[in-house]
Amino acid sequence: MRNYIKLSAITLFVISLVGCGNFEPDLGQIKKVETHKKSPKDVLIENDHVDLTRECMELGISTEEINIHISGLEREYTFLWLSDMHIITENDEIAVEDLETVEGRRESFKNAAGMYSDEFWSRLSKILDDWGADALFFGGDMIDYAANANIACLKEGIDNLDTPYLYVRADHDYFPYYCAVKDEEAIARLHAKIDGYEEISLIEFEDLCLVGINDSTRQISATALQKMKDICAKGKPVILITHVPLNSLYDTSLEEGSKTVWGDKALVWGENCAYTPDEITQEFMDLVCAEDSPVKEVLAGHLHFSWDGHLTENIGEHVFMPGYHGNIGIVKVGAH
Repeated sequence: MRNYIKLSAITLFVISLVGCGNFEPDLGQIKKVETHKKSPKDVLIENDHVDLTRECMELGISTEEINIHISGLEREYTFLWLSDMHIITENDEIAVEDLETVEGRRESFKNAAGMYSDEFWSRLSKILDDWGADALFFGGDMIDYAANANIACLKEGIDNLDTPYLYVRADHDYFPYYCAVKDEEAIARLHAKIDGYEEISLIEFEDLCLVGINDSTRQISATALQKMKDICAKGKPVILITHVPLNSLYDTSLEEGSKTVWGDKALVWGENCAYTPDEITQEFMDLVCAEDSPVKEVLAGHLHFSWDGHLTENIGEHVFMPGYHGNIGIVKVGAH
């Protein structure tokens, strides 16, 4: 399926001590492995007007590249992945009792160049178009809590983009953690101004479908399940974008890796995991994992480490490192 090496054992790149929900990771057992890195220059389609190598160095950007091979594609595609930015702005929406907590989180989400997440995003969003990608994937937890100021910061950067994008939210994007006022309906309206806030989003090419699961820390609705069935019926290969990974049915390395890092918690969707599917979500997962499924690859974030493996024997899955550290995923897709 790809020439990125598949691993039956876990490949971990733990970047942070703060992240997924309220869990604190245990780094005592981690095996660090050198990942496949390339200079941004090596992955550009067009680079006639911006020296991205210089800018990437200034911004502390690193890249994580995977190659996906799908039979029958008529052309090659390049996509960018960015998730787990945990943008925090200086704002007055925080509850007094949470001020110290939020300040600590803001400090922890500095990138490799020492930039706060909101500053990093404000500069990064201006150069994403210059990668010349076919689409951008914003894979959830782009903001750390749903304050008006954080959403506005994210939206300002997105509004500058010309490249098509999928934004699949997670709990940090839509829940007002730490805020004095918690108006989820108002927050949903703000998010809808970005992209309509659909539960299942789609970018369709002539020979490929990109499908995003929004709010993947929640159960799938019957409406979303039907939309996924309709997309599968198109007969085109699918790349599925989600924040929370689906637990591998191929081996136990993803589940074990999450438990190693996140205090014995399997922060993935699956039986006996932190995210246990109800009847509708299980039907969705069965559809994705079926032997004749058009899904060829699942891309996810959430865990704050890098993992590459199989969802099933026929479907690959990749979990990306967090964006607040400076990581941008490069996803190259082509035929065999």
